[in-house]
Amino acid sequence: MEPAYIKATERDELIARKPRLRRDEACRYLETQFGLSYAPATLATLATRGGGPAYQLANRTPLYPKTALDEWALEKLGPLRSSTSDTL
Repeated sequence: MEPAYIKATERDELIARKPRLRRDEACRYLETQFGLSYAPATLATLATRGGGPAYQLANRTPLYPKTALDEWALEKLGPLRSSTSDTL
């Protein structure tokens, strides 16, 4: 567990180096990389009900690979549009 006195920029640098993230780190990653704001409890709920990003278990700890978070976030964001009249 990281100390509470680590600055936000240092925390983001630590997250950037990790291949898999815990739920709270995954939420920070989604916010900084994609602008998606999710609480760790929301990711926990999605893990039980379905519809969330893929994860792996290390004992009882869910770890989210960054590639899985990237894929999931891009699905949530949808395609780029240049007009409100664009159709899917």
